[in-house]
Amino acid sequence: MAKKKATKKVAKKTTKKTGRPTKYTQQQKDTLLRLAPLGYTNKEMANLIGCAESTFYKLMEDDPIFSESLKISKDLADSLVIDSLFKKATGKISTKEVVSGICPNTGNIIESTRVKEIAPDTTSMIFWLKNRRPDQWREKQVIEHQDATIKIDVDDSGL
Repeated sequence: MAKKKATKKVAKKTTKKTGRPTKYTQQQKDTLLRLAPLGYTNKEMANLIGCAESTFYKLMEDDPIFSESLKISKDLADSLVIDSLFKKATGKISTKEVVSGICPNTGNIIESTRVKEIAPDTTSMIFWLKNRRPDQWREKQVIEHQDATIKIDVDDSGL
């Protein structure tokens, strides 16, 4: 009896996408890239262009350049907020050259340096520490205890 060779059918890879083409334009994507640094969430951005959040994630999956650009926009905004929070928590001294006026006798411009000190903010410090060191600064404290066996003698004779 002759043995038959098993043959595998391999699906051909096609570069042509199937399904309906996307209805989202480059202009909409550009708008989303401008909204991302303003703190909009993915869900909010999806609502603005009139799609479900799952469709928004599919749009990002289908367009890796858009997805990466969106991530960079959000990261930039987060970095600015982190920097501002750090300055507010630690305090800051800034100097600024300002024109005070013009000398009436000589007509020369009078410049002065103004120093402005921003004191550290306690609320910002607490927020920073709770998020950076939650094991030491969280409000909820975990207290561990060991189980103890308690023996209770009940006298049933008096009933």
